[in-house]
Amino acid sequence: DLRLYYSSNAYRELNEHKNYKNEIEIYCEEGKHYLFGIIDKLIIEKDKLIVVDYKTDDVEIDQIKYRADNYLPQLKFYAYILAKLYNDYSKFELRLIFIKHPQEIIQLEIHKTDLEKFGYEINSAIEKIIAGDYKQNLQHCSKCHFALEGNICVKSWKSQSTF
Repeated sequence: DLRLYYSSNAYRELNEHKNYKNEIEIYCEEGKHYLFGIIDKLIIEKDKLIVVDYKTDDVEIDQIKYRADNYLPQLKFYAYILAKLYNDYSKFELRLIFIKHPQEIIQLEIHKTDLEKFGYEINSAIEKIIAGDYKQNLQHCSKCHFALEGNICVKSWKSQSTF
C-alpha cells in the first residue's frame, strides 16, 4: 500500500510543499471547554491552510465517497480549530487521502464563514455530550464495523441481552 502511495501523483504533489508540519497537535479554548486534534499533515501556504488526513481503511474504490462523507466532519473540526489559531487565514483546503486508492483524492475548500457555522454544530454536540443526550443512528449499522452479524447495533444488542 505504501509503495502504491509513494509512487502516486498525490504523494508527489504534497511532497512539493516546503512549509508543512506532520502529526501536529492543535488545541483551542471553546467556551468552558477545550478542543483538541492531531492533524496528519498541515501545509501552510500564503493564502490558505491545507489539512491532509490519511486513511488506511480497507475500502473498495466505489465506497470512497461514502466513507469520505463520514470523515469530512473530522477535517472541518481541525479547520475550525486552525481558524482560531491562525487568524490571518480565511481559506482552508481539506484533503482526504485513502492510502489504498491515492489517485482518488477527496478535496473540499472551506472558508472561515463556513467554519463559524460549523462552530454551532460543535457547541451543540458538546452540550449534548455533557447532558448525556446520545441518539443512536441505527441507519448506519449496515456500514458500521462494530455491528454484529445481521447489522445489529452492539449497544442495542447489549441492552437486550441478559448476562
